[in-house]
Parts: sequence; structure tokens; C-alpha cells
Amino acid sequence: MDAAVLSWVLAAHILGFVLWIGGLCGLTLLLSSTPGQVALARGGKRIAMVADLGATLAIAAGVVMIAGIKPSPMTQGWMHIKLAVVVGLIAVHGFARVKLKRAQSAEGATVSPLWPAAVIAVAAAIIILATVRPL
Repeated sequence: MDAAVLSWVLAAHILGFVLWIGGLCGLTLLLSSTPGQVALARGGKRIAMVADLGATLAIAAGVVMIAGIKPSPMTQGWMHIKLAVVVGLIAVHGFARVKLKRAQSAEGATVSPLWPAAVIAVAAAIIILATVRPL
């Protein structure tokens, strides 16, 4: 892949990651603060949409980068660990979306105040693996 194109794809990947983590942090903070259902219905859906958009952009750009970089980063240990952590982030994203849906319904649902910290810890692990490449 051309270096200029790869730079744009990397920029899209980073932007998507920032939106994804920001959206998940906002959503888990909203869910942990136990606000009224009206605030959850308005703010929660919008925040979740930002996280969804960011996840889509980050994942799509990541796939393009993996396919376009030679030699393939899939031959390196750090990439396998990073992708495993990303799968965990996708699971957290799904968990937050389910909790939002339940919180907006009559059931009501909140998450532990530790969830935003968990999102930040996962984001830090991904950043460290992608930049330091310890393996």
C-alpha cells in the first residue's frame, strides 16, 4: 500500500479509536451514575452512537492496514495480543449497549463505577501494544 494512503488510513484508525474509547467511557460513566431514564434515553443513545461509529471506523481501518502493510504485522506476537485485547473491548462495548437498553426499559440497570476505569485500562493496553510492541 502507498505510504500516503497508509497515513490516511492510520489517521482514520486513530480517530475511530478515540471516538470509540470516548464513547465507551461516556456511556459507562452515564450508566454508573444512575441518572433518570429520560437522561439515559437522550444522552445514552447519542453517546452509544459515537462509540458505534468509532468502533466501525477503527476496525475497518485496522483491517485495511493489516491487509496493506508488508511484511504483515500478523507475523508479530504483539499484534496477536493487541487483537485479543480488541476482542475484549468489543465484548465490553456489547455489554454497555445491553446495559443501556436495560436501563432505558422498565427493568433499569446500572454498571459498577469501575467500568470506565476498565475501558481506560483496555485502551492503555492497546496503545502500549501498538506503540511499544513489546513482543
